[in-house]
Amino acid sequence: MQMISGEAVLDALKMVLLGAPLVEVLTSVTRLIEVQSPGMLCSIFLLDADGVHLRYGASRNRTTLLAEELLDSHAEAVVSQALALAEKVDAQMLRILLGHILPRRRELPLKTGPLPMGTAAELSQASQKLMNKVTSGQIGLSDAKGIADLLEHRRQILETENLEKRVRAIEQKTDEKEKDNS
Repeated sequence: MQMISGEAVLDALKMVLLGAPLVEVLTSVTRLIEVQSPGMLCSIFLLDADGVHLRYGASRNRTTLLAEELLDSHAEAVVSQALALAEKVDAQMLRILLGHILPRRRELPLKTGPLPMGTAAELSQASQKLMNKVTSGQIGLSDAKGIADLLEHRRQILETENLEKRVRAIEQKTDEKEKDNS
């Protein structure tokens, strides 16, 4: 059994401490496991609050994404077949199996297009683009809230970077004055 490097584990912990969204942390962990174990495909499932259904927590490998896409494209056929079988077999057992095969998904990947977030002005533009998508009905409020949280997280990072630069400049000027006075 291969051990995961301490540095890699620390990187995941840093993401948690910096408040990265859970899906990003879990995706990072899946990639870490896949890199450490060639040929392995990793997915993380989370148990829903009802204690019965599983949902994807993270799995960004290509195989899992293709499997999800295939399942999505045949969902109607799967449900039709399940209904036909329900007449012949135990409906309770079928409900349990379908609950595990077709878990309720709360998060589907969104395609918002590029949202530049390198400056405060770009964050403002991204926020306006998000608002336009909400008001036009292209994105629901709960999805918009998640994206808005990411934008806010990025704003906090930019603000911290800006403050750090300003403090460094003040410290440098203070050091120069102290050198001049001595």
